Amino acid sequence: MKSMLRLLLGCLCLWSAGFAVANAVSGAELARLQEQTRQLERELAIAKETNAVRLDAQDKRLSDVGLSVAMQSNQLGAISNQTATVGNYLALTSVAVAVFVFVGGFLGYFGVKHRAMLEAREGARAAVTQWLEEHSAQLRGQFEALDRQASDAKAEIDALCAQVSDASKTTLTDFESLRKDAGVAASAFVEELGRTGGAGSARPLDAASAGAISDWDAALQQKPEAQFLASEHFLRAVARIRTGDFHAALTSMDAALAQVTERGKPQCEYLFARAHVLGELDRKEAAVAQYEQIDQIYGTDDRPEIREQVAMALLNRGFR
Repeated sequence: MKSMLRLLLGCLCLWSAGFAVANAVSGAELARLQEQTRQLERELAIAKETNAVRLDAQDKRLSDVGLSVAMQSNQLGAISNQTATVGNYLALTSVAVAVFVFVGGFLGYFGVKHRAMLEAREGARAAVTQWLEEHSAQLRGQFEALDRQASDAKAEIDALCAQVSDASKTTLTDFESLRKDAGVAASAFVEELGRTGGAGSARPLDAASAGAISDWDAALQQKPEAQFLASEHFLRAVARIRTGDFHAALTSMDAALAQVTERGKPQCEYLFARAHVLGELDRKEAAVAQYEQIDQIYGTDDRPEIREQVAMALLNRGFR
């Protein structure tokens, strides 16, 4: 490129010099100069073509270099993509490793915990076994002593149960005997009332009968009145008649009659006693009506004990 510029400058200088001396030179000299000019032009053309070829070669080289650079850029992009892929793989691998480590640590924790529990259990079992082996003789002796005490206690309990059973049987026997004696004494007392016409003229009961009625009345204090039988209400009424509490006696007689629905000696006896209580309370019309009721219900009854009650009712109705 520099040589071409030098050639152009030289041509211009020569052309200027030739133009300056054109008038002074001869025609031959002009021809020679022209020939030199043509020669320079040819050389200039050759130099241009040479430079053009060189420029084309350089352009091709530059194109080749650009293509090579582009290919290298593509290769670098591919390498970058591969590097990113490898980075993603490495990230996923790191996550997987972290998860694996976490799960492994979690499982390891539970494994260690389970192993520690097993070891503690085995240690406790071994300690208990050792303690039992060391104290087995003492414990066996204590167990045998407790067994003997339990046997003795069982024997004592059996003996107490037998005593309680015997006492219960005796009590029940005495209770039934007392109730029977009290019932007999009460019936005898009512019959005596019927024969004499009133409590004031009745002969006093013997000590045994009076004691039976009093004891039975005391025994009834331990039993709720709502659970009384008809015979128990009757016995309480007789006890109240003997003490002169006729209002309480009437209440007990009403309770006794409320439980007796069948005709028979008990009902007849209860009606007669109620009539007597009404008379003692100076309710003469009610007492007479009660005696007449006995005659209406049992007047045709042929049983001797009933006929006796009816006769006493008619007798006492006359007294009223």
